[in-house]
Amino acid sequence: MKFSKWFSDFLTMKNPLQQLEQKISQWSESSALSKETLSKLPVEIQEIHRYKLFGDDLLAIPAEVIFEGDEDESEHTFQFTDDDEAFSIFESEYRELVPEKFIQIGMSFGTDIVLLDTKRGTIHKFHVADVVDEEMMEYHLETELTDLKTFLSKLRPQSVACFIDPKNASKYEMLQINGTNVVHDGDIIETSNNEEARSRYTEIARKCLEKGYELHYAPKWLKISLGK
Repeated sequence: MKFSKWFSDFLTMKNPLQQLEQKISQWSESSALSKETLSKLPVEIQEIHRYKLFGDDLLAIPAEVIFEGDEDESEHTFQFTDDDEAFSIFESEYRELVPEKFIQIGMSFGTDIVLLDTKRGTIHKFHVADVVDEEMMEYHLETELTDLKTFLSKLRPQSVACFIDPKNASKYEMLQINGTNVVHDGDIIETSNNEEARSRYTEIARKCLEKGYELHYAPKWLKISLGK
């Protein structure tokens, strides 16, 4: 079965993009890609851009997708690329090192580029600094994180936040919501429901700011709550 047919069948059976769109609809935006740029992309990418999934600080890749079998790591922030200039920059700066079968679909943490292998339907990720390390680039392009179906079904609303001491970048505090639990620097704080989890999460975030820590990244809803 051709990859494009498989992808279409997958969306028909269970549409993870629509489900994700519903979860973040309060803050998300429609794709800003021009019709000209969009028309040059594979149909699988065009399909993603039909949904209102775009904007900063909305989505995350679960840790177990990045580190297979490891749920203790923090999730990785993610956003779909929907900017014409970003696609142009990728072509001019990275295409010489990245075969044509790879298409950029997003960014993680602002410095990791997330790719789709359009031939195999697999997801790959490399850090922008890897371009100076031929072996590392080759490793990332040969080693997939997962397949596109799993990637889309695993994507979730971002809950991870990071606060950094401006006087010492090695000192930072991490926050994440896992179900109804709040994970604060590895410590699990149990709560009884989602509302309580968000309240406790926001409380800890405010204390980080009161200590003089600066917000490095956080979910959009938390930024709004903190007035950031």
